[in-house]
Amino acid sequence: MRKVDWYLYKERHLAKYFFNKINHFPRVTTRYDKTATSFLSFVYVAAIFKLIQ
Repeated sequence: MRKVDWYLYKERHLAKYFFNKINHFPRVTTRYDKTATSFLSFVYVAAIFKLIQ
């Protein structure tokens, strides 16, 4: 039987589902923004929007 780091598994699970929720924004999934800074700023906006929903 393999040993599992449950803390790491939980962290991966949270990150995976966060990106699954944030991918519902077409601007994030298709990367319309030309610069990394503007793309990251919209990811922040989408994350805040999902937190308050």
